[in-house]
Amino acid sequence: MKSIRRSGTFALSDIFIYTFPYYVVPWAFGLGAPIMILEATFRIFRGASVIYTAACDLAIPGQTRALAARDASRLIRTTLLAAALCCVPAAFVCLLLMFGSKQLFAFLLGAAATVPPAVSPILIVMVLANNLVQMVAQSLLLHAGFFREISRIGASVAIAMIAATAISVVAKLNIVEFLAVYTAVYTAGALYLVVAAYRGPIRAASPHQAPNLKPAAQTVAAH
Repeated sequence: MKSIRRSGTFALSDIFIYTFPYYVVPWAFGLGAPIMILEATFRIFRGASVIYTAACDLAIPGQTRALAARDASRLIRTTLLAAALCCVPAAFVCLLLMFGSKQLFAFLLGAAATVPPAVSPILIVMVLANNLVQMVAQSLLLHAGFFREISRIGASVAIAMIAATAISVVAKLNIVEFLAVYTAVYTAGALYLVVAAYRGPIRAASPHQAPNLKPAAQTVAAH
């Protein structure tokens, strides 16, 4: 029951983090161009997330075997391999944003709205530094059974998003500045997940940390 509550908290927090800008932007910044800029940005962001998830799934069998064998070095290598696989599409998207963002956004939006050039570096950070790091660390924690950690981090990021949004509205930031604030909070959450992945499954895979292997052993048994 605890695992169900924790995984449920994580799932709800994840949905909230990905969707709440769609409720905030029309209310705080209006319809028209702001919502179109948000949609174009998140269309790329979500597309990258799907590709990263597929790459991370390939590493799950090797990660769970490494956890069961208490082979920390193998677990690290397998996780880094997943990150390397994610880097291939991430590099393509980042190069496209650096050298062809105008054409890309024109293709996505046509003449409906013009995306400011300042959105491109924000999106690069979201796609590469944030989403890639976040997905790799989160996948390891999730499939190793560390639901408590991801539920706490997810809830913390969701609360931070609400606070950052309130500050953005009070400060009367524009849509680009709001996206920058969203990215900053998302970055903090991604780094928090990396720390949790090291302190959780990676340390648990050490032969000297046998008592910490209970969540991982349960996941391996499930597989």
